[in-house]
Amino acid sequence: MITEENRRELIDWISSLENQFMLQHLMELKNSTESDRIYMVSDQERIAIKEGIESFKKEGGVSHDEVLQLTKKKYPNLFKNKLKSFGQKRRSVTITPLLTI
Repeated sequence: MITEENRRELIDWISSLENQFMLQHLMELKNSTESDRIYMVSDQERIAIKEGIESFKKEGGVSHDEVLQLTKKKYPNLFKNKLKSFGQKRRSVTITPLLTI
């Protein structure tokens, strides 16, 4: 729950901000509606999303299984050490000389 103290803290913080990028984002947030805030994306992100949708419409898509198979072929080292399933005993792995999991 936001208290009066939290509000004052935010006001003080905003008043002391000099970062123009942050101030611009705060103004955009202030001027947006509740539904806008859920989907706020930058212009670059919006362009990339539109390009992806157009590419999908023109060329179709690739299933998850196909992507996984292509990835396994291209980067086989990423799939060498599969994690054991839950419930099976795992051996300890030393991360640093002071930490063992």
